[in-house]
Amino acid sequence: EGARKQPYCIRRPDGGVFALAGLWERWEDPDGEAEPLETFAILTRLADEVLAPIHDRMPVLLDPDAYAPWLDPDLRDPADLDDLLRAPPAIELVPLAVSTRVNSPAHDDPACLEPLS
Repeated sequence: EGARKQPYCIRRPDGGVFALAGLWERWEDPDGEAEPLETFAILTRLADEVLAPIHDRMPVLLDPDAYAPWLDPDLRDPADLDDLLRAPPAIELVPLAVSTRVNSPAHDDPACLEPLS
């Protein structure tokens, strides 16, 4: 209590990219009076053993073979995606403590992601 939270950069050991499961929607006012509203949410799950010491939740990560079914606009039954959301992918993550510099929108540079020594 009263302690500052430590920010982390979560990355793959090889520096490669990984995909998060998310939902995007565009709402349009049926009366045409309001501007369209675009929203996005990242789905989360219970944290794995690597990230649990940092937070109790983590984003749902998708294996590359899950990209096509996740993005399939013809898939209508959410149950068809259950396995993608429940099974942790074989993606190794490494949490690196970074400076609180990352907490300010005034800082938008690579120094935000430099690991603390």
